[in-house]
Amino acid sequence: SDLNVLRQTQRLRDDTARSVAIFSLLAVLLAVVLSRVLTRPLEMMVKAARRFSRDHVMGELPLDRTDEIGQLARGFRDMQVEIRAHMAELRESRNQLQHLARHDALTGLPNRLMFFDRLEHALAGARRSGAKLAVFFIDLDRFKEINDSLGHAAGDEVLKAVAQRLRSMVREAGT
Repeated sequence: SDLNVLRQTQRLRDDTARSVAIFSLLAVLLAVVLSRVLTRPLEMMVKAARRFSRDHVMGELPLDRTDEIGQLARGFRDMQVEIRAHMAELRESRNQLQHLARHDALTGLPNRLMFFDRLEHALAGARRSGAKLAVFFIDLDRFKEINDSLGHAAGDEVLKAVAQRLRSMVREAGT
């Protein structure tokens, strides 16, 4: 009877050890599966988001998944599209503002700010090379009379016509 109890105790110990080993193996397998199913796609999305913040290019995303991770990935993609569109709009707005800051709104010709900037560069270049520099100044005689007698709209048309003629006579790099 003591021997029987001892055998049952050993069998119970062996069964318990086997059960613990089997459950441990199942836990490891479950962890590996969860890692593949959850962790890797999340890591992929983290890498894609970091790459987008650095290079403005989204890396690979698990878009084909039908679960919440797939929804999150598609949300990332949609967000990327929106951010790129906003960035393009901002670049275009910045370019327009830079152009407006240096060109006359009515004629499109370079304005005083650009004139002084270009003059400064031309003077510096002339000093370095010892070259001579000429500045051509144009004045529109009786322009105030045109504005006063025919109105500002007529004056604007005169300015646009003069600007068009100047533009056709000056090379692209000339100011």
